[in-house]
Amino acid sequence: FASGPEEGRLAWRFFSSDEDQVSAVIRFARNLGVENFAALVPDENYGQRMLSVYRNELPANGGHFVTSSTYPAGLHQEWNKLVAGLLNTTKDRDKPPATPFQALFLPDSWQNASIMSPHLMYYRENRVLLQVTMPWEQGLRLQ
Repeated sequence: FASGPEEGRLAWRFFSSDEDQVSAVIRFARNLGVENFAALVPDENYGQRMLSVYRNELPANGGHFVTSSTYPAGLHQEWNKLVAGLLNTTKDRDKPPATPFQALFLPDSWQNASIMSPHLMYYRENRVLLQVTMPWEQGLRLQ
């Protein structure tokens, strides 16, 4: 069944589409007043697909895409340097970076997102809204 006016009457989708997930996180951020968005995606097919969906959905939801970067999914030791470049950090860690965006899209597992987020804090960036896909994944792991 295709999604549309018949969805939910004849059949239900138990898994949201990529577009549904991305639109939901963008709308949430826009409701908080976020205007400038960036993405940090794994350098795998999934990351590239989600980046494409994110970039396509932003204008329709009133957001402005600022920048993106990729990271090697299994090489955690390289993430710190990539985050530094994305945040426009300086060597002066006493001041927060001049981050050009207010929300950061991380289409990855909660486990990888939880490894990535301390890198943001290391550079004193605690103002950015982190956006992930499949937000219910964390609850499923607790069962």
